[in-house]
Amino acid sequence: FAQLFAALAISSPVAAVHLPNASIQITYDNVDVIVLVDESGSLKENDVAAEREAIIEMVSLPTILGRGIRIGVYPFSSGSDSPRVSNDCSLRPIDDGGDEYLRDCAKSIKRQQNGNTDFASAFRFVADKFANQEDDDIERSRTIILMTDGKYQLVTDRKPNSEEEQALLDALEVLRESKIAIWSLGFGKADLQALQSYSDSASERDKRCDAAPSAYEAD
Repeated sequence: FAQLFAALAISSPVAAVHLPNASIQITYDNVDVIVLVDESGSLKENDVAAEREAIIEMVSLPTILGRGIRIGVYPFSSGSDSPRVSNDCSLRPIDDGGDEYLRDCAKSIKRQQNGNTDFASAFRFVADKFANQEDDDIERSRTIILMTDGKYQLVTDRKPNSEEEQALLDALEVLRESKIAIWSLGFGKADLQALQSYSDSASERDKRCDAAPSAYEAD
């Protein structure tokens, strides 16, 4: 891969969406991408609006059509209803109108004023989704694009305790074992060091990639 959109890289500049300091490039076929979109209260309204626009721009790329690429969009914060699931936003081929569904999904993303940020649950959710995905015999790469400020916080005004920190480490290990990469795009006052640590902990570099999964800042 090469630099992907500030959150994903799938080699060489065939398709590119340019954000202030990042670009999206999806150039290999048969790629599954789940976009985890942070809706938590630590982000401002304009940060969440920027996340929406980034998703719309990504799924609108004409160069990702006709190549077996599937994308799903799941907004998350914390609690039993996170990530939020809609059948129209689930992992689907980008072809045959899939992009239209996903653009509508992006428009439904809204800041949850009282929501915190539970990365551990979101990562396990993605691992389960990919594990239950029915595939043909085609080998597929699986990737998370994480749009967030990088602040792991399950309870307002409190840092994660040791049990919560371990839950995050365990979730990252599940992603590593499942060969699911994380590319992060930081919004708002993003903690890029934390986001890079998630990429480093979860991801084994795909042999097809010329860059390891990384974290980037959206502005």
